[in-house]
Amino acid sequence: MLVLAALVAVALPDLAVAQKYRGNTSATEIAKLPKYCYAQYLSEELAKDPQHSIQGCGAFMNHFCPGLVDMMRAQKPTAQRWERAERVESARKNFAYTLTHMPPNCWLRPDAEKAAKEADFLAATIR
Repeated sequence: MLVLAALVAVALPDLAVAQKYRGNTSATEIAKLPKYCYAQYLSEELAKDPQHSIQGCGAFMNHFCPGLVDMMRAQKPTAQRWERAERVESARKNFAYTLTHMPPNCWLRPDAEKAAKEADFLAATIR
């Protein structure tokens, strides 16, 4: 996975742009995200590419990818219990917001519903 993160950092020199969106999102975390999150984290130019952005689902979808980052951090075994709980709650809020504002026919709905269920399960295990 470290090699993949290094490849992303080298192959996509706009990583500095990503730091504007979520200043503490690492190259490794970005590499683990679905490609449709890349426009939010790597370069606004990618927003024109449907493979690297969330298109056709409305303006509120920008909460979904940060929720995925929060989930990664909540699942980190070395994190303190309180930090994991805080991250999973943030993920749950982001997923709920996304699902609430998402059109019923959005192609991203199955991913968002799955992520929300995983966050609910993780939250129950952390308590």
